[in-house]
Amino acid sequence: MKHLKLSRERGEKFETSWQENAPDKKWSEGTLAEFKAKRQAIADVESEITNGEARLKAFMIQRDNLNQDLMKECDYIAADVEGDRNFGPDSALYGGFGYIRKSDRKKGGSKKKQP
Repeated sequence: MKHLKLSRERGEKFETSWQENAPDKKWSEGTLAEFKAKRQAIADVESEITNGEARLKAFMIQRDNLNQDLMKECDYIAADVEGDRNFGPDSALYGGFGYIRKSDRKKGGSKKKQP
């Protein structure tokens, strides 16, 4: 955001010079106080942006932590279903979780060697 830095610096130079050299003079139909208020409004919005970015980062961390906990829970549930005698690794429930059911797995045979 190079242009924002440059405009911030330019506004500061204008305000400083105006304050030092002609504080009571109106320029472009505006007063020094009005110019300062416009600069302050920009600074306030920049502060809100910074705070918003920090909040967004915190929300993203919270979401990632919750998602990680959910994925661990899915692993535990799948392991429980796989080890349950009434369901097991060949059940529709286990397959519905996205795992390959035991009966659907390809049987590994020996490969014939090429001469």
